[in-house]
Amino acid sequence: MCSASSVLVCPGTYPLDGADTSIRATMGRLSKMNGMSGTTILLFTYGTLRYKNVQIANFGRELTGRDDALPGYTRRLEPVVDPKIAALIGESEYANVEPSSVPEDAVAGTVFEITEQELAAADKYEEAAEYRRILVTLRSGDRAWVYVRA
Repeated sequence: MCSASSVLVCPGTYPLDGADTSIRATMGRLSKMNGMSGTTILLFTYGTLRYKNVQIANFGRELTGRDDALPGYTRRLEPVVDPKIAALIGESEYANVEPSSVPEDAVAGTVFEITEQELAAADKYEEAAEYRRILVTLRSGDRAWVYVRA
């Protein structure tokens, strides 16, 4: 079950608000360990952001990720209203997650390590579906951003 202590709603599009500065420090250490410059951000995806063509269109590269799950949530589908977006993703529905009343529920997905610039690009992409970004704790224990319907 998702609790208020495990979810931080993103204020606008400001990545890593001061409400959780420890995550910025942790991700900075991860990026240094991986030989990456800048801050690495974890993004949990369960829908179109897992598609290679969507990643290339939005980030200019294919992302590498790993499997994880979002506990206490369930997945449902929403219609895609914009025909241009439907053509890009090749689907007529968006996936969405919402809190579940069943504690055993979990949404399977993929965690990607991205940059702050890529997170801003993901914010822009998800605007069309009227999604907002929240910070959650995944089954693995990692804290990651995820998009949910506003």
